Amino acid sequence: MAQGAPRPGRLDVVGALRAVAAAGGRFVLVGEIAETLHGSPIVASSGTVTIVPRAGERGRLIGPLLAGRGVALDDPSAEHVDAAEHWRLEAFHIELAIVPAPPGTAGYDDLARDAQPIALAEDLTVAVASLADLVRIAQAAPIDTPERARVIALRRTLELTHDTTEDARAA
Repeated sequence: MAQGAPRPGRLDVVGALRAVAAAGGRFVLVGEIAETLHGSPIVASSGTVTIVPRAGERGRLIGPLLAGRGVALDDPSAEHVDAAEHWRLEAFHIELAIVPAPPGTAGYDDLARDAQPIALAEDLTVAVASLADLVRIAQAAPIDTPERARVIALRRTLELTHDTTEDARAA
């Protein structure tokens, strides 16, 4: 099994996000899970939940990391203040990526402006980056990455969503 890959078992995305939300820190959900929530036809397959925390609130994530039996996947000696962190959360069978500023963005404040609250469970609503911001992130990702490969599907999803919104306004 590759490093960072979730262990076999049922992926518990809602459980992991519930633990992060319970810590009280603010974050915006990005990545494959956010894309799927917006209707992207590409199925989330990596088992990775990617969040962008509000500046200064990464420390609040220690509780969820412990609750999720987190195992750091990054070399701690290589970390910088703005470096992404990757954790395998054994309890939820997912990888949690904590990314302060995804490509093409200025981080939480930039993404929070247009983020949409989406209810994932009766007791869990999370801020999800807008589809336009997800396209922007994918376009700014390095070439030859899975994120960059999803640009076309995300653009089309944005077009279809925009067309549907325009039709609803006209009615």
